[in-house]
Amino acid sequence: MQGLGQRMIVTFMIKLSRLPTRYPMITRRTPRLATVKSATLVLNEAAEPEVSCHVVEISAGGARVVTNIPVKIPEFLSLRFSDGVERQVRRCWTKGREIGFEFIRSEPG
Repeated sequence: MQGLGQRMIVTFMIKLSRLPTRYPMITRRTPRLATVKSATLVLNEAAEPEVSCHVVEISAGGARVVTNIPVKIPEFLSLRFSDGVERQVRRCWTKGREIGFEFIRSEPG
């Protein structure tokens, strides 16, 4: 019986390891909320000064956006939401058409 139980556990672990994972165990400072909002990436010094995108996850600390086409994104830029709010952001990662941004906190004035 013990051998059967061990084989079942091994089989389960193999099946579990084959499941697709969107994100490997990532710890975040603030939880992300799934959303779909239109936005615009405002590129300061580029041939295409603005790129349309969709915000698909957002948190107090940043956002994940998806563009229609892969585009080269500078490290620092602005993210303008459809309601007109504009945030300064830093590009943290890119994967194809997906881009992860960190919101840059403004200095108290």
